[in-house]
Amino acid sequence: MPSPALLWLAAGLIIIALEILVPGFVIFWFGVGAVITSICVFAGVPSDGTFPWIIFLCSSLLFLLLWHLYFKKHFGKNLTDESRDPTLLKLRGIAKTAIEPHRSGEVELYSVYHSLKIWQAESEESIPEGSEVEVLESRGIKLLVKKVNGGK
Repeated sequence: MPSPALLWLAAGLIIIALEILVPGFVIFWFGVGAVITSICVFAGVPSDGTFPWIIFLCSSLLFLLLWHLYFKKHFGKNLTDESRDPTLLKLRGIAKTAIEPHRSGEVELYSVYHSLKIWQAESEESIPEGSEVEVLESRGIKLLVKKVNGGK
């Protein structure tokens, strides 16, 4: 059976690798906590009982807290916002319902993107039903659109 230090190290590396699948840069810090626990167990901290779990939990939460309170402000500036999808920019479609500045509507894009053709949409201008629209920005699952000149 592998040593407890190797098990913690393997768990930490797997958790860090899972960050690729889970957006938000949260699970990464639990992987770091497992690696730190591995180092502590290798250095001689008792590996039985709850002590390694306390090290894991405390170090993971400490790094997570440091990330959100300090490091994110300094290093997170260059991270992209996963809710904004640049592949949707400048796509065109038709307003299926009227869209008002403070009331969402629906648009149907000319092509299917991300398995969707009909999207919730917002606009800073009034867009009548049936008007041609262009995507300015994606905001999560909603699109910010504008009326295309020459449209209805």
